[in-house]
Amino acid sequence: EMAGEKPKQTAEDVAAHLEQMKLEKMSPEERLLKEIQKDPKQVWPYIDLADIFRKRSQYEHAEKILAAGLKAAPKDAVLLQNYAEVQMTRLKRALETLTKRVDDDPTDVTSKSKLEQLNRMLLDYEIKEYRRRSILSPEDHNLHYQLGMALARDGKHGEAIGEFQIAKGSPNLKVQSMLQAGLSFEADGRGKLAERTYQEALKAIEPEDTTNFNALHYQLGRVNETLGNMEAAEEHYNEVAANDYTYRDVAQRLKNLN
Repeated sequence: EMAGEKPKQTAEDVAAHLEQMKLEKMSPEERLLKEIQKDPKQVWPYIDLADIFRKRSQYEHAEKILAAGLKAAPKDAVLLQNYAEVQMTRLKRALETLTKRVDDDPTDVTSKSKLEQLNRMLLDYEIKEYRRRSILSPEDHNLHYQLGMALARDGKHGEAIGEFQIAKGSPNLKVQSMLQAGLSFEADGRGKLAERTYQEALKAIEPEDTTNFNALHYQLGRVNETLGNMEAAEEHYNEVAANDYTYRDVAQRLKNLN
């Protein structure tokens, strides 16, 4: 052989080269669809393809892709979570549109009842989804907190308190978990337990955290009023008023107490 002569390309090389050129011409969507056709059981192409559509706010497309993925791998946790996120986003977007419609025209009875229906659907979905995830990751305090919030919105305060009591194990969530647990104790008519919870939360707040300081003293005022301890209620309202006299109805409550 003469020096510098290229080795001959076989037919396979040519075919591989053409295939490569075809792949390079493909859009990312086409490439991912090809991956899915090649092996429908691998999960990542569904996730990546749905991601492309999610970034474009094409949630219906994303939903179809993930649903197809779940047919191929029904128990896959990542697919389940992505699917739930897409569905919750779709519900929230529909809720925004409907809320605006009802705000613009309060006499629109059809939109109003549809709005209630969608709110109910989203709440059920959130409870189911956060419960599923917190069973998979029991040490994730934030999931317990989210589940607690959804249960409280649904009026299931007993269950919500249980979740908030787990969530308060995280230093970042301690104060807000106890505040929420207290609100749920109040909603359940357990004023004494609510008071204990708020007092415990007060001990845990940072000195510069005026938001939680005000919220906790305000709730302590409310709970003491309910329990008939008017002097204690006034002291708590004064703590808030000294910080922010315009906080909620604290000025009015102080007037009523005097």
